[in-house]
Amino acid sequence: GSESGQVFGIRLTDGAVVFHVKAEPADVTVETTPVIDNGKIYFGTFNGVMYAYDLSTGLKVWAYDTRQDYNFYPNWVNAIESEAVVWNGALYFAGRSSTLYSLNPETGARNWLYHDGGDYWLRGGPVIQDSTLYLGSSLQSCIHAFDPFTGGLIWKQAVDFVVYGRPSVDGDFVFFGTSDETFLT
Repeated sequence: GSESGQVFGIRLTDGAVVFHVKAEPADVTVETTPVIDNGKIYFGTFNGVMYAYDLSTGLKVWAYDTRQDYNFYPNWVNAIESEAVVWNGALYFAGRSSTLYSLNPETGARNWLYHDGGDYWLRGGPVIQDSTLYLGSSLQSCIHAFDPFTGGLIWKQAVDFVVYGRPSVDGDFVFFGTSDETFLT
């Protein structure tokens, strides 16, 4: 992504641009890492829109505007700032709208959403391991575990500081960093 709202694909062997799209409107930024799955590229924008483009044609397949579901405070943006994940026929992402989404990656239709009643950003980026989705929350200072099939909250654990990054799962543990430079399990 880029500050100018563009997403590029560069051929590794010679550096040639082989894919290029521009999100709308012209002044929106793309702060997410694009995700590629099944011939499509997915990325979110700072104004809260998740896009799917066809990699072979460069054409937009769909766009899902999170502002239709909930607008995080008046005059604020629903920024999607972390990488989405595609798993078991669904696309998962969250952002400043305090909402975790599951969409159909082919059509962009919503499977379910989980809105956190605390209205705190869900910025950490989801990771799925053993049929459980883990997600950090920035200003809530917690980590969540969800059922990825239903969006049901399994548990929520408070920690002492803000969680911005994507967690990592190994065995029976979930690991994540906090804004005070602590690494927790």
